[in-house]
Amino acid sequence: MSQKSPLISIIVPVYNAEDYLPRCITSIVNQSEKDLELILVNDLSTDNSLSMMEQAALQYDFIRCLTVKKKGSGGGARNIGLEIAKGKYVSFLDNDDWVDSNMYKKCINLLEKTKGEISVCGVLTEYSSPFERSSRYEYDIENTIDGKLALELMCRQYNQDISISPL
Repeated sequence: MSQKSPLISIIVPVYNAEDYLPRCITSIVNQSEKDLELILVNDLSTDNSLSMMEQAALQYDFIRCLTVKKKGSGGGARNIGLEIAKGKYVSFLDNDDWVDSNMYKKCINLLEKTKGEISVCGVLTEYSSPFERSSRYEYDIENTIDGKLALELMCRQYNQDISISPL
């Protein structure tokens, strides 16, 4: 009997992230959307990141851990995660970032409703004080876009009301 594919695969490249990784993983574990898989890709960390990844995978059956064979970059680790991703949708998250508990549910609902290819969400930059933050990207309306526009925005071909960071 084959196992059902998750709705979304979340790929996190990990390199020396022991100070940030617990919050990143916790934000994904506590998502309101539960039909997901988390793929953590160790890019040959020299700190305790790999141990933290393995511990999380023992605790949650939807977490999968991989280790690259040769040190590369975040992009290379993301590609390795993509090779095993089973979700209908894919999200990339940096190991020092975290997401609001309803983010993936909102994005997926919007994609399903509009038949869009890419869901765009805002980004807040937080500082050392929990009361300091600034909007890096903020959108007044929920939005989905097609892949061609997303690529053009990431390459900064247009000055438009939507910004997408390639990082």
